[in-house]
Amino acid sequence: MKPPSQLMAIIIDEPFEINKDLIRKDFLQEKYLRKRYIFFQKYSEIEQNNIRTAWYEYMIKIKAHVMFFDYLPIYKNQQENKKYFDKEEISKKKPISTEKIIKNDIPKIQDNEKQTIRMINTDKQKESSLLLLM
Repeated sequence: MKPPSQLMAIIIDEPFEINKDLIRKDFLQEKYLRKRYIFFQKYSEIEQNNIRTAWYEYMIKIKAHVMFFDYLPIYKNQQENKKYFDKEEISKKKPISTEKIIKNDIPKIQDNEKQTIRMINTDKQKESSLLLLM
């Protein structure tokens, strides 16, 4: 049987709906008892709502169900990245003086060539001495 000559694509016209029953069942599993306790102790009610909203938006964006405790590390990582980029923007605003003279600490190429030649010679000497011993 020949494959069709045109590219086949699956198009989903239906909007994505979050199955909250499925998510609730997963969240309330006994294996997540400790994680739930830590989550409710660590985050205030406002933070919990922010996390929940971001989680729902994430699922709608990727059009797939993501269990809460799988999403939580993603959320934490996003928050850390935001902090990092916010710090970076602050440092960009500082003026840089262009009149500073930067000293070059890199040794000249000729010096490096001499060292390389010495290293090659010592390796050859070691090699030849090993051959003599055999």
